[in-house]
Amino acid sequence: MHSLPSYPQVTAALIPMGDRLFIAQRSPLKRFGLYWEFPGGKVEKGESLEESLVREIREELCWNIRVGKLFRHVSCRRRDLQIDLFAFWCTV
Repeated sequence: MHSLPSYPQVTAALIPMGDRLFIAQRSPLKRFGLYWEFPGGKVEKGESLEESLVREIREELCWNIRVGKLFRHVSCRRRDLQIDLFAFWCTV
């Protein structure tokens, strides 16, 4: 019996600010440097998706957020990138 591969789970925060959504620019030293992204990050072992997102936003932006409804779950399976991305509506 074969087990299915496990891909990293990643969360993203969709944070409305007026009639816009907050985005951040990636560090030039990171993969995909200087690209724009919704803030978030990898889920650590033992964390729920929501806990991970709260931690990541606190670490990256020093913001306390409330995680709302899941907007979308997207799986990316390419040779150079394999993740499960969960994007949530959030408020600061």
